[in-house]
Formats: sequence, structure tokens, C-alpha cells
Amino acid sequence: MTPSNYRRWSPDQAEVPTVELDRNLVTVRNVRNCRYLTAENYLAEFEDRTYDLNKVQSVDFIVVPFAGMPALAHTMLSFGFADGEYLAVSVEIRKEKGEQFDIARGLTNGYEIMYVAGDEGTDNLDTYYPGFFGSGPPLSTWMAYMRVAQQGLKDVSFDPPTHRVSTQTPVRTDRR
Repeated sequence: MTPSNYRRWSPDQAEVPTVELDRNLVTVRNVRNCRYLTAENYLAEFEDRTYDLNKVQSVDFIVVPFAGMPALAHTMLSFGFADGEYLAVSVEIRKEKGEQFDIARGLTNGYEIMYVAGDEGTDNLDTYYPGFFGSGPPLSTWMAYMRVAQQGLKDVSFDPPTHRVSTQTPVRTDRR
């Protein structure tokens, strides 16, 4: 598949973000702001925003496991700023208008991918996950979602990490 920006993209993926740096200021063009009315019905808007990198207060790595496949997950970074704004950045498949996600196709690189920059995470997500209401910055929304999504699942224990210390002295291989 040859990547292209000239397709009939799904409205929430119609614009690709770009970034301009000017010392400590970063301008992100095409920040996605979706307001979801239902799980499939939303209003997608894109806007340009400028962030002061000196005012970053938090960076959160968010992992959202796929439903029914907890070994696979969607990941994103969320940057929190002193003024209360958040910017979430992720890599997503880029669907054409009307196209549905297929896990097998996704696992075999059957989609084009794109970066997404957005401020989503403050909508009422009850339309997707009954009994769940998310509000506040993206991290608190996903943390609340994960508490609901993992109810009734067994905890998984992992062995403690092992540390291997080499007792060998490095050997010089170049003979000068």
C-alpha cells in the first residue's frame, strides 16, 4: 500500500498534525478535538494551538488494552501544562471514510498510520462503556475507564526482574 494524504479519510482522521518549534514554544497545527454524541456520531474539529514547553507539568504514558485482547494495547503520551491544558499524542491507523477496523488487518500492516494530536478525554464516555463517566484530563479518564474495564478480571503476577551482572573484564579488540 502506498501512503497518501489524498484519500477520502474518516472525518476524525482527515487532518495530519504538524509541529513548528520556536525556542520553548511549539505550535501544533491540526490538534483534533472530537465531541462524541454517540459511539459512532461525533463532531470533529481541528485547530492550531501553541504550547510553552517550559510549562509542561506532567507527561503520562497511557496504555489502553484492546477489548478481549489484553495482550495488545493502544498507547499514547499525554502532556499536561501549567494552564490546565492537555495534549495527547498517539499513532493510529488511518481509516478511509466508512472503513471499519479489523484486528487481523491491523496486525498485518494493512492500514496506513498517522500521528494524532488531540485534547480528547473530557467527554462523557457512557455511550461506549455503560456505567462509565470520564472527565478531567485524558489520564484520569483512561484510569477510570481501566478500573471499569478490568472489573472481574484476574490479576496477573509477574516474576521479579532479574539483573545479570557480567564478571568479565572488557577485552580490547583493536590492536594498535
